[in-house]
Amino acid sequence: MAGLSIHLYTDREIAQVLESQCGIKRLLDFFQVEDLSYLTEKTGIPLERWKLVHQQILLHFGCNWKTASELETHHPSLASVGQVETCVGQHFLHSILEYIKSTVIVEVAGRSNCGKSELLYQIGLFAISYMPVYLFTTSKRAACARLATLRRWIGPESTELYEHFYIDECIDFYRLCNSLESLESCLEHSAATDINSIACNALILLDGLHIAQMLSLDCTFHERMSWIELFTLLLKRIAFKYRCSIVVTNTLDRRGEPMFAPRWSYCPDVHILFEDDDSTKYQSQELEMKRYLTILSRWSYKQTCCILLSPQHDEINSDQF
Repeated sequence: MAGLSIHLYTDREIAQVLESQCGIKRLLDFFQVEDLSYLTEKTGIPLERWKLVHQQILLHFGCNWKTASELETHHPSLASVGQVETCVGQHFLHSILEYIKSTVIVEVAGRSNCGKSELLYQIGLFAISYMPVYLFTTSKRAACARLATLRRWIGPESTELYEHFYIDECIDFYRLCNSLESLESCLEHSAATDINSIACNALILLDGLHIAQMLSLDCTFHERMSWIELFTLLLKRIAFKYRCSIVVTNTLDRRGEPMFAPRWSYCPDVHILFEDDDSTKYQSQELEMKRYLTILSRWSYKQTCCILLSPQHDEINSDQF
């Protein structure tokens, strides 16, 4: 658990409490609860034991900060505590990367907290040896955690790899689209200044974007395009012009229905779906199931996902951009 030692509970017990009983996804959220009796009410664990856990964490880091923001500033790796971290083999990542490199937009879909972000990041860490990797996220906390994890896994001597990660807190669609346009300018500059580089061939990761909200927005942003149309245009323009591959995480809603629809301009070419009881919703959308893959998390929790290919690929080509 990111180097955190809790003596009252094992790592697995803490994770189970945070993930399933309380519904608190990260230990940082624990510090945002002013009334610790809330945790007792949610988990059934006595208040005094929560206070001891609280004190142990503060003593471990030698601090007395009680707000998530202060803890996050001093110990960004805490942001990943309590999350399920997928531990996948290289053959698994090779398989996924081959799908990603041969298409335009890949969607990693599944219900909340199924491990989409962790799989996305594992793909990024694996791919960074082969190509530039740019990460966009809606969560500053997640970005800090991933950067801290990268430093821990790769080591301080590999600082040149950090800049491959374009970390940005895309708190709204306007910021996101501006950031994508900035990235496009950077890629254009790189291609223009490097005579040996015909194309960028980068991997672009977009995590935690509220695509469903983008689909439902009626307002226009630029040249009478909706947000989702602009978002898709930017993604596909970058992908075709610079031969980039793009991976987007997406969440199934509570009814188990995918957050995308073929009638919208946003319709990914490949789907990596975390398999559960709602997978039939995807199959009913005339998607062809290609392969099942299994992820084994650090908590000995098996998660099966499958790769799905759309039977009809987009007709869009680079000439349109």
